[in-house]
Amino acid sequence: MKTIFKYQLKNIDVQLFWLHAGAKLLHSDIQHGEMTLWFLVDSDTPMVCARANLYATGGKIPDDHGEHVGTFVLHGGALVLHAFMCT
Repeated sequence: MKTIFKYQLKNIDVQLFWLHAGAKLLHSDIQHGEMTLWFLVDSDTPMVCARANLYATGGKIPDDHGEHVGTFVLHGGALVLHAFMCT
């Protein structure tokens, strides 16, 4: 069965979370002050460990950064974080 799940990211460099295999990113945005990702998932597929990496504008990014999934403008633009994800 298809379902839309949301995941809130913390303001830390690397975080791991469980996500259904084959999940498709629908949208990324700030919701209630939190960095949030929405995915279309098939809840019948197995769960996989996903890794989200956050990089500030001007920061170094490694070659294995993953796929860009969103940019979050925080604190009135004083902090801009770019989210990349690997599964």
